[in-house]
Amino acid sequence: MANLVADLIPFETARQLEAGDRIPPFALTAQDGTLFNSHSDEVAGLPTLLIFDCGPDGEGTGFESGLAALNDQITKTGSHDSVVCAITRGIETGNRDLQERLGLTFDLLSDPQGRVYRACGLEPAPPGCDAVVFVLDPQFRVVRITAGRGAAQIAEVHNSLTRLMEDSEPQTHQTHAPMLVIKNALTREDCARLIDVWHQPVPVWKTDGLLCDGHEA
Repeated sequence: MANLVADLIPFETARQLEAGDRIPPFALTAQDGTLFNSHSDEVAGLPTLLIFDCGPDGEGTGFESGLAALNDQITKTGSHDSVVCAITRGIETGNRDLQERLGLTFDLLSDPQGRVYRACGLEPAPPGCDAVVFVLDPQFRVVRITAGRGAAQIAEVHNSLTRLMEDSEPQTHQTHAPMLVIKNALTREDCARLIDVWHQPVPVWKTDGLLCDGHEA
């Protein structure tokens, strides 16, 4: 297990991630002992919500209230086409007890070594918050990062996930060139720059034709 995680996480430390950055691939053990792989077929290509427990040891009440509030919203509105999971530094048995006590419908992943925390720029954790929430697009890129305390942040964050789910609905293109259409492969800034380059004037040389080996072009 440790070797697999080491292979999937390419670096130990990271700067604070920002919108547009990709989360490094990782594999962590869930509360039931199964392996959660961020690049598995069940996860890849779906909007994702990652909730990191960042509260001081023994003071996880804000994190727990946030999980309970999020679970209530998911129960009411659903999250059928998205992935939701929480990440803690605890071991599997502790996460299983927490899931059962709160009646959570999503997985709690165990990162006792803090490798994913470091890879996501959360080592050390931001001061004064119980949880940090990452909203990721289907390409596992950061859409937004929210750090706060307890249930107050959950409604707004869950709304972001809902909008991502709506944006990820399949779209039918009437006509286009024979190509593979990949959504969000380029940023808006890259697209704007390429469009500007396309419209830039280029020199044109006029000629009546070229002669080569006795043949008129």
